[in-house]
Amino acid sequence: RSTQAKTLFPYTTLFRSTYCEKVKEHVSVVKVFRVGALVPMMDGFDQVADYFLFDTDSALYGGTGQHFNWEIIKNQSMAKPYFLSGGIGPNDIKGLEVMQNTKAGKQLLAVDLNSQFEISPGNKDLEKIKTFIHAII
Repeated sequence: RSTQAKTLFPYTTLFRSTYCEKVKEHVSVVKVFRVGALVPMMDGFDQVADYFLFDTDSALYGGTGQHFNWEIIKNQSMAKPYFLSGGIGPNDIKGLEVMQNTKAGKQLLAVDLNSQFEISPGNKDLEKIKTFIHAII
């Protein structure tokens, strides 16, 4: 990352719990929970993370473009503001509106948009993103 990127987004996302406490002294910590069929174990991470991020469980660490079932987390009390990830695309506006009105939705901070918002790999379609943002706020 460039220095400018570090200044604009001084966070680190961590998948392994052992690192959270160590790096929290230097940057804000986003603890990633991989959601499969069950509610992830979040106990204790509120002490070592600033934010949570919920993503689809897979053999890869993100970037699958696949949804997880939001029903799994919607009734959870979240100890931290969180990012919702996992294949979120332009057709998810209605689902996000529903999610915002759930118990978990009270702490929903941000959504991670996937490649459905790209013109080509790594090149985002800004008009599509603007339309999406205006529809959900």
